[in-house]
Amino acid sequence: MNHSVAEAAIRGRLAVYREAWLHTDIERFKSLWDPAYPRLTYMPMERAKVLTDWDSIVRYWETILPITRMERWDIGEILVDFLAPDTAWVFCEHSFAYRVTDGTQEGLQPYVARTTHVFREIRPRDWRVIHYEDSIQWFASSDEARRRAVPA
Repeated sequence: MNHSVAEAAIRGRLAVYREAWLHTDIERFKSLWDPAYPRLTYMPMERAKVLTDWDSIVRYWETILPITRMERWDIGEILVDFLAPDTAWVFCEHSFAYRVTDGTQEGLQPYVARTTHVFREIRPRDWRVIHYEDSIQWFASSDEARRRAVPA
């Protein structure tokens, strides 16, 4: 296996992830995943329990995307570790800012998030997510978070 080719394909998938959020595009999100995989896991930071089936994951996107307006999204550090020829663990740092349009949050919401993905190659150079979890980087003050997530 050529790790540099596989890593480039995975980095391309992370760019699709970014675009999916920027355009709140459920079809782009769907294109990232392997819905046939029997043990999917999706653990967004705002959820109390892990989502473990395709229908639940899609319902999550159908709920959150219509009320989210992403202002910016930058990808930071990416680490890729191949666990097997067809499986990769991926860590990625993101800084982003968004607005919630349903009135439950006021103003711009800046975050620095860390995501962990497990990708599986389902066909040559076609890497799909089978596990996802995210967390936010906690800052001592909201001013510090805003400076880090929303550069001048």
